Amino acid sequence: MGDIVLIGGAVSFTLLLIGIFFAVQESRADSFHIFDYFFLAAIVLTFGLANYLWFVAGSREVGKIVAIWVVGNVALGLYFRSVYTRYRPNT
Repeated sequence: MGDIVLIGGAVSFTLLLIGIFFAVQESRADSFHIFDYFFLAAIVLTFGLANYLWFVAGSREVGKIVAIWVVGNVALGLYFRSVYTRYRPNT
């Protein structure tokens, strides 16, 4: 059962990365900024680390804590994106 969950998580993570790649490719040139890439990288890395800790390393408690980082990174990314959108200079 653990192997099925691990394979499913790996497939899901791969599809997530492919989806992010196509979302970035299809976006307008001025819609993504440097800070978006950093937040996106942090989200993907913490998501992968949480799944690794939970399924591969067997550290479920640590995996839960790291999984909370994913939600925090998403929230911070959305907050700073909204602040930038609201107060960006008119060009």
